[in-house]
Amino acid sequence: MARVVVLGAGVSGLSSTLRLLQAGQAVEVLASELSPNTTSDMAAAMWWPFHAEPAELAERWCRASYREFARLAADTSTGVVMRSGVFGFPGDVPPRWATAIPGAVSASRSDPPDGCVSGVLVTAPMVEMNRYMPWLVATVQRMGGRIRQQTLESFDEVVRPVDVIVNTTGLGANALTGDTELFPVRGRIIRVAQVGIERFVGSEAGEWPTQIFPRAHDVVLGGTHEVGLDELDVTPEVDDDIVERCVAIEPRRPLQNVSAVRRDYDRHAARFDLKQKSPAAYQSFTTTVTEAAA
Repeated sequence: MARVVVLGAGVSGLSSTLRLLQAGQAVEVLASELSPNTTSDMAAAMWWPFHAEPAELAERWCRASYREFARLAADTSTGVVMRSGVFGFPGDVPPRWATAIPGAVSASRSDPPDGCVSGVLVTAPMVEMNRYMPWLVATVQRMGGRIRQQTLESFDEVVRPVDVIVNTTGLGANALTGDTELFPVRGRIIRVAQVGIERFVGSEAGEWPTQIFPRAHDVVLGGTHEVGLDELDVTPEVDDDIVERCVAIEPRRPLQNVSAVRRDYDRHAARFDLKQKSPAAYQSFTTTVTEAAA
């Protein structure tokens, strides 16, 4: 049995811990922030391989994660729900990950979201993080994993002996490892009251993704994908733009008249794929600003 220390207690860290425990390893999680105060707790959390590179690996990851989340959806305590909706794309042909979704149907001319040329009608996993994160924590602890709050400035602070260190600290890896290739991507979402929306919509047309993700008690509107921005200052213009885009792709419901329940900004770590020069795999970074809506 190996002794493993996982750094970071967001969804990446806890998921890694769960898999290691299932493989019979002894695992301790160390993190500067614990649920419910991680970026993962605030995530919109729709299964959507947005800017996932390299494509040949991303497609395999997509298939595996879809199968696993579909399996988890059978257990209502996980917070994973299979929801019907549409993904829209600016190109004539949807990406391969979209057409490979089980049961995917090409959208007709009237179905793609506003501004999109193509699309697919699918059923895909949506994860309600206010339920999923507590489930992950409880499952890890039930299987013998230990979770401890501790801020580390270097790997040398990890108490030895340890066989493996798994780093899921996102942008925190800059300080821990000197990984200067990581850069921040800032995202913005708005949670509004549920007004009877059942179908999700995800659009990749335009500068930023537009998303309407209905959950049991609210609807997540988004978003932004601001590469390289590290500040968490909020501007009303960004929120107005998000609402306008969401109204454009879902005109059948009065989204413009609903009240914001909460607004969240977060930062994610990304790196550029050396071949494609496009944003690659993402990890959560535990910095989130949450505002109570007036």
